[in-house]
Amino acid sequence: MLAKAIMGLLAKKICYAGCGMVMLFSFPLLLTAEEVVIIEIATEFGPMTAELYPERAPLTVANFIQNIEEGLYEGGHFYRAVRLDHSEANAARRMVLIQGGRPEEKQPRRGIPHETTSQSGLSHQRGTLSMARGAPGTAATEFFICLGDNRLLDYESTERPGYAAFGQVIEGIDIAEKIQNGATGARNLSAYEKSIAPGWILPQLLNNSVSISNITTQK
Repeated sequence: MLAKAIMGLLAKKICYAGCGMVMLFSFPLLLTAEEVVIIEIATEFGPMTAELYPERAPLTVANFIQNIEEGLYEGGHFYRAVRLDHSEANAARRMVLIQGGRPEEKQPRRGIPHETTSQSGLSHQRGTLSMARGAPGTAATEFFICLGDNRLLDYESTERPGYAAFGQVIEGIDIAEKIQNGATGARNLSAYEKSIAPGWILPQLLNNSVSISNITTQK
């Protein structure tokens, strides 16, 4: 399975780190293209294509692909749209993105260790895919797509560790923008949503969630 292959890549990276000095003096330096995984996010508004970076964020990418392989995104939704007009009074939350994930009835897997942008070298720019979370180490299924400069979500310090970026939309960013422009702030929340939604997020919830029919990896 692809997720297991990515974990194998992580193990190889650890080995290379430990044996790097030997390799440095044994072989010429070879420049190779970065390995990527291509996915398609199928929505009712149309598809988005993204590339994931298992060499930069191996744990996060392996988790995301495992979610795909277990069918956790089938019948899911984009349910949150964040625009600048939602955060005019709060500079700490001036960001632009859409967030989505699994349907309510599907249980997430356990949260994964937090891979910061200082580890991956990625940044929350237009088109970046990143994992939503509560506390660090709780990211499991929910993810978001940046629609502008969201560098405030990058790693700053151990007190502000940011979010785990792991991919980039390469086609269909206009679909994400169409979702972002949907009406918000008048959502009839389910009992589950009422139990977890903080008050500040309510104006950002789409009145009508946008369905994700599936997310697939492209072989």
